[in-house]
Amino acid sequence: ADGKALEWQGSGSSSNWGLSDDIELEFDALPHDLNNLELIVKAFPVKEKADITVPLSASETFKVNDQNVVVKKRGVKDGQAFVTIESDEGLRLDGVSIKTESGTVKLDHTTDDEYTKRGGQAFHERTLIFDTNEEPQSLLVKGISYMKTYDKLIEIE
Repeated sequence: ADGKALEWQGSGSSSNWGLSDDIELEFDALPHDLNNLELIVKAFPVKEKADITVPLSASETFKVNDQNVVVKKRGVKDGQAFVTIESDEGLRLDGVSIKTESGTVKLDHTTDDEYTKRGGQAFHERTLIFDTNEEPQSLLVKGISYMKTYDKLIEIE
């Protein structure tokens, strides 16, 4: 407001998988004699549908929309199937399951979260655990969530 940053008070958002998105931002009160108002948008959380199937025997790197995901390991350990993946920091896979010889198994939980930096870029490695003792044949992903960079200045009149 008039070239000075307003203190951020809070925010909220909701999404219906692209059908409707609502974003609410709360800031400190505007000055009474306001001359100009600008909103600087660096990044916003994004949710996108994906609906992809990745054969685990044929692919080590795959794309979910425009986001790269690397399959590092897969198999069965201690009676549970697992798939270890790496992606950009902040990328979350939604609606994850695996296909096995006898059917589809939904994600049970995620373990071994590790964050690393290489070449100035941050990566997130984690292991997806599935409640089956069968080998995962393919990975199914219904959507993704991530921070999309905009770096925009919006002048409000």
